[in-house]
Amino acid sequence: MDKHDLRELFLFVSMQFVIFALFYLSLSAYADIFFYLYIGIAPVIFIVLISKIRVLRENAVKSLASKDMIIFFSVMVLWLFLYPILHQYAPYVVEISYYPVILEEINFRFIIARYIGKFTGLKKATVYQALLFALFYLAVPIMEPGSYPGIYLPLFIFDTFGIGLVYGSLYYIRKNIYLSASVHLALYALSPIVPAGWGFIPYTLTEV
Repeated sequence: MDKHDLRELFLFVSMQFVIFALFYLSLSAYADIFFYLYIGIAPVIFIVLISKIRVLRENAVKSLASKDMIIFFSVMVLWLFLYPILHQYAPYVVEISYYPVILEEINFRFIIARYIGKFTGLKKATVYQALLFALFYLAVPIMEPGSYPGIYLPLFIFDTFGIGLVYGSLYYIRKNIYLSASVHLALYALSPIVPAGWGFIPYTLTEV
């Protein structure tokens, strides 16, 4: 690694540490403060990373400005139509489209996968981003002890890694975030509908 690569590595690791820390702290006793910090600061961090790291700059347009975004917006509109029929709060669809869907798809499927892929190739980076996605969501059982008791904890970890691998594979296939974001949104939108006893499923994040 030359000095430029080391600077990029330091920037990437430090910014990811901030994102992970804010997310973990958003589940602490000061949840509201850190949650709004997380959803407010994360886009700024993304802009900094994309502007400063060459591999992200080179792939930003293809990953974030693809025509596939029409798929994502179609899924959003479909759920906005279905929610009132299902007696659910329709603005929730818009809320989850930003967080967790867009924030996580940009960070894990684009930023993390593309940066790690610079060293390992994108195929292996797809696995690594899924591992980091599972580590990210370990915040839930760590910060909220007892939320996934007994067998639910390993199921939660396995499912979080598995769904991260699915999302990552969709990014690997299409080379943009919008197909994975569409699936992510569709699954997360099920959370008010899925029975509480299925709470180990990671995209519901429903405490058992």
